Amino acid sequence: MITSQEEVLYQQAVNLWGQGSQATQLLHHMAALQVKVCDLFDERILPSKLVGDLADVTIMIEAMATGLSLKDDYIRSRRRKLRRLKRRVAFGATMKDLEGQVLSERELKRAFGYAPATLLAETALADYIVRTAPDQYMVLGKHIDELGEEEGDLDDQD
Repeated sequence: MITSQEEVLYQQAVNLWGQGSQATQLLHHMAALQVKVCDLFDERILPSKLVGDLADVTIMIEAMATGLSLKDDYIRSRRRKLRRLKRRVAFGATMKDLEGQVLSERELKRAFGYAPATLLAETALADYIVRTAPDQYMVLGKHIDELGEEEGDLDDQD
């Protein structure tokens, strides 16, 4: 993630130019990336044109986290969000595989690893939402993320 050499370099940049300047640079790089992403989806550039801007934004985010003494919190939050993404992907893939099927509580437990009453209700709701209002699916996804958060699934090897 953030190596000790990178941490030293980020802190030197903050010491030299100040946290405010670094924050301004982050906003500048984020805006440049946003423009390139729009160009990509408008088919005006190739994906390879994003590489430098992705690196700039990542570096500035890590520098800001380091400069504000949030490195450890940033790393923990990133890991937690990766675990959430892992659950969302697993849930979405399972829902896609099970589309149109009516499942018993036992089958739900086998598919999802647990079957609390809320999951049974949310599974029925997911089926209805995906079929009738797919743009509202993320409302359900956000709530499902709050169920059964497990620690350590994607912990990086330091």
